[in-house]
Amino acid sequence: MNPTRIGSLDFDDIKLSIKNYLANQTEFTDYNFEGAAISQLLNVLAYNSHYDSLSANFLVNEVFLDTAVKRSGVVSRAKELGYTPRSRRAATVQLTVTFTNVTGAAGISALTMPAGTRFTSIIGEALATFTTISTVIVPRFFENSQYVYRVSLTAYEGILSQETITYNSIDKTVSISNADIDTSTLKVEVNEAGIWVEYVKPSTLLTVGPTDKVYMIQEGFDGFEIYFGDGIFGNEPANASQIRFTYVVTSGIGNGALNFTLVSQIDNTVGATSVVLATTQSNGAALLEDVESVRFNALNQYGTQNRAVIASDYAALTKTNFGFVHDAFAWDGSSNSPPKFGKVMLCIQPTIGDILTNSQKNIVSTFLESKAVANTKIEFVDPEYVQIKVSTIVRYDTTLLNVGIFELEFIVKSAIAAYARSTIQKFKGIFRSSNLARAIDSSNYAIISNLSGISLIKDVTPNIFSKNNIRFTYSNEMVKSSFISSVFFVSDLAERMQLKDDGNGKINMIYYSNGVAIVHKANIGSIDYISGTVQIDNLELISLEGLQLTFEAKPLNQDIKPTNNIILNLAQENIDVQTLADY
Repeated sequence: MNPTRIGSLDFDDIKLSIKNYLANQTEFTDYNFEGAAISQLLNVLAYNSHYDSLSANFLVNEVFLDTAVKRSGVVSRAKELGYTPRSRRAATVQLTVTFTNVTGAAGISALTMPAGTRFTSIIGEALATFTTISTVIVPRFFENSQYVYRVSLTAYEGILSQETITYNSIDKTVSISNADIDTSTLKVEVNEAGIWVEYVKPSTLLTVGPTDKVYMIQEGFDGFEIYFGDGIFGNEPANASQIRFTYVVTSGIGNGALNFTLVSQIDNTVGATSVVLATTQSNGAALLEDVESVRFNALNQYGTQNRAVIASDYAALTKTNFGFVHDAFAWDGSSNSPPKFGKVMLCIQPTIGDILTNSQKNIVSTFLESKAVANTKIEFVDPEYVQIKVSTIVRYDTTLLNVGIFELEFIVKSAIAAYARSTIQKFKGIFRSSNLARAIDSSNYAIISNLSGISLIKDVTPNIFSKNNIRFTYSNEMVKSSFISSVFFVSDLAERMQLKDDGNGKINMIYYSNGVAIVHKANIGSIDYISGTVQIDNLELISLEGLQLTFEAKPLNQDIKPTNNIILNLAQENIDVQTLADY
């Protein structure tokens, strides 16, 4: 008889198994195993077996990417797939800097702004510092009977730092002392015979020769590490060479800065006036990539093999290489409606705002074109957002309720919002009503049941005093006679107008008189109940009752599945909770 059951990790099971084993031995016939001394020995044996079993289980879990829990384990498994986790990303901003009244630069055709020049801005209530990472030449112009110096540049949130380390050819790797760097700003230089030679990070090792000056980067236990070639793929620096790192140390949370002030002193500008203008708010900031993102993106990037062949490759490369990208989805242009052959349709959800800026799209496009293996063009499609409205009636047992009614409503609302965050608010995020019901029921043990219903809302900002042609889709089959808009006003009749479908696919402009719907204009648009597509033509209004024109309709099915560029959202104001006591 085996002394323990193989696979059992429970302490009591292990102790019972040992006790039964001993009881079946002739030496311990009729022995009292509950006696104090032997019971303590059994406790020690069971505890040791229990501890060793759990330790073995934890260690084995760390061997696999799917089950690893510790960051070091996930990063190590990702490294085997050729994936390097994203470091913090500094927010960037495009600045135009102008100097006037530059009396100390008479006869100088250009000023020099060194790397590390600092600007400051207020984000919320905090002071943020932005810096340049390279030397900028500021040319002179003659404007309005005077000389001015003006230049456009990119500034990064954080401080430009530099450190020098001695290379040890035995250790091979060189650690960067600061863990909060933005590795995209990293500059690596090696002192070779008194000359600082820059080493670059290759996009692929396939084209790297034995003498190429390249470096590779990986995440170690205490931050990022640099290693060099081995004489086959890339040159290895001589032992005891001086390695110089220059990089930006960033907070990773510098989005939203708009008003900037130059705080560094530039040579020949004493007494001059400087004006700093930002074209847009700073954006692109990101924190160190979290464990779940590393786990997900490592597999996706491994599938792409660092090249873009099929549509999903474009989405995977976009998500893993840009801090300003929250999610991305791509599809073949041939399956688009209408078809666009030879193109990949790419839709990106940014971390800040609803759509990417043109400059961000250009950055993404340039990067992806360098990874494409065919003459495939990229066409960007902006995401469209459809709001979900949840109304639920929650019944609770009064004998089990240990919180107030308002607190119970808050708990339920929080559970609904948490469910939405974990399932939707991204591409292909499916809203399932059964899972929502379980999340509500499990939010408090006093809840007996819930009856929940949903509707879909599309927000549109129309042009006032102009004719509007509105097109959108709910991307789901809709219930007939459930489509209704918010209130707006027109010039030819002083009534609270709304748009409503007639149950046959036509949309009319109506108002209510004594509770009766009166059609003011018939057939102003249409709704396809199967596809959820809405089309409204020549809608002219003079004002809105609210900030936007909203269109609400009920889906035929309670499971909502978005398509292509549709993203489902659930805002706190669209959650309605009623509680009923069940005596």
